[in-house]
Amino acid sequence: MDYDIEKSSTEIFWIEMTNITFQWLIDKIMLRFSDKKKTFITTPNPEILNKSLKDKEFRNILKKSEFATPDGIGLYLAYQVLNYKNIFIRIFILPYAWFNILFRKKYLWKKYWDKICGSDLTLAILDIASQKEIKIWIIDPKQVLNDEISKKKKYIQENFDELFGKKYPKLEYKLIVYDGNNEKLYQTIKKEKIQIAFSTIGMKKQEIMSFNILKNTNCLLTLWIGSSFDYITGFQKRAPKKYGNNGFEWVYRLIVNPWRWKRLKRIYNATIVFTFNVILSK
Repeated sequence: MDYDIEKSSTEIFWIEMTNITFQWLIDKIMLRFSDKKKTFITTPNPEILNKSLKDKEFRNILKKSEFATPDGIGLYLAYQVLNYKNIFIRIFILPYAWFNILFRKKYLWKKYWDKICGSDLTLAILDIASQKEIKIWIIDPKQVLNDEISKKKKYIQENFDELFGKKYPKLEYKLIVYDGNNEKLYQTIKKEKIQIAFSTIGMKKQEIMSFNILKNTNCLLTLWIGSSFDYITGFQKRAPKKYGNNGFEWVYRLIVNPWRWKRLKRIYNATIVFTFNVILSK
């Protein structure tokens, strides 16, 4: 495969989104890994891109990624709308853009390539690491609150080997409960020769951490993964593909976890606010 001719990109809010197939990305990651090239991957969704508009530091970190892949159906709305410069035309084609998202996804996948979710990418990289005996770290935030969610998270951290390790018996991994000491983190990664690091410490913090790990250690690949390990360990149940492919994963999450109704504000930002920002984008 010629790895130099297939990559393309589409700019959203000054960030170059990588338009590629899932398999192309996996092949490229492994090629770079074999060549000892460091790889910073981001998987922006509408909520992340919204934040990048107001946060220059965050935006600059996202712009440093070798691959910024679309993790959210809303980005395919942006791809279509941003083909036009005139605001009124952008508003006019919104119904058509949503029609394509709901009923012509194959057309969008062909034109703008795959929607690459961080969760799917995580599973693929874990399988590769397991097969090739690559050492990985999962960096998880220290739980300081005493509410039910924090208690359950702490339980998962304490029983991680049982909940995660049994699913990947050949994988050499370590769960790190992050306490905020970056220098200690970097030194330990160097000492233990960690090659892949996953960060789950929350939006912006995990992107900055991932970039700095590559900058300050010999680690070759970093990926911030949000809820990916929550799905693997059973903390959350992942939505079926029919929900995710149509952009309604949030509906499934509310049905399964009605106590998370506070997510409605995030959903509003990822749909209404994001669409508004796209229309007004320069």
